[in-house]
Amino acid sequence: MHDGPLSGDIIFTTGSVVSSGIQSLLRGVKVNWSHVLISINYAGAIHAMPKTGVTVGSWSELFPANLSSFPSFLVLRAPNAPPLERRVFDRAAEYYLARYNAAFMFRNLPGLRRTFMTSFFCSELAAQICIDMGLALGIPPSRILPIDLVGLLKGNGWVDVSDIYRPCLMGVAKSSSQDEQTLQSMRQIFGFLQLSKRQRQAAEALHIRVAAFVQAQLMELKIETEQLKNLQENLRVAKSSDAPRWLKRLRILR
Repeated sequence: MHDGPLSGDIIFTTGSVVSSGIQSLLRGVKVNWSHVLISINYAGAIHAMPKTGVTVGSWSELFPANLSSFPSFLVLRAPNAPPLERRVFDRAAEYYLARYNAAFMFRNLPGLRRTFMTSFFCSELAAQICIDMGLALGIPPSRILPIDLVGLLKGNGWVDVSDIYRPCLMGVAKSSSQDEQTLQSMRQIFGFLQLSKRQRQAAEALHIRVAAFVQAQLMELKIETEQLKNLQENLRVAKSSDAPRWLKRLRILR
């Protein structure tokens, strides 16, 4: 087994009494896990937070030394540790800076759907990335709470590799400057890709507006052309019906 963090490992932590309480109330069982992160490489992880949305952080940023007494954590890894780095990177780039889904499983209600269309809470993000990597969970990501995800992953054969993460999650091993630079470069790449995505979306929206404007102008031109043809036809008919009278007048003048 690989002896360090791997892309795609799912990290569960405790800390938020409110989150654990809500899960306990909804599921009717005692819940330990209140937050979920996804390792993106040896340097750090991606997660969704209320204030920042989907963001990336190094182990030192996510688990500073003053949290060395962090209550508890669990890290699960896919069986046989398949190479997931590129797929996790692509998904992280896709969801980076997405807003936080504060409506949770109720976001599909009519009044909330538009506001929280592309948004994630922590376990929803992790579940979506798992699905993107080919794992069939059988439940929509927006309905998967941290406690649900633990059961689903264990049911799919994911193994506990918490001991491997203990040094970085307990603040024992600090991130190296190279790791920090790697995370910073990753943020810049993600930001660039998101900017390119927004530019493409803006270009597509402009193309749709221009196409609609051109179509409207062509339709208006077609209507005006038809009106002109009708007018010309009416004039032709009018001249044809008046011809005998004009001929009579010409004969009289002669």
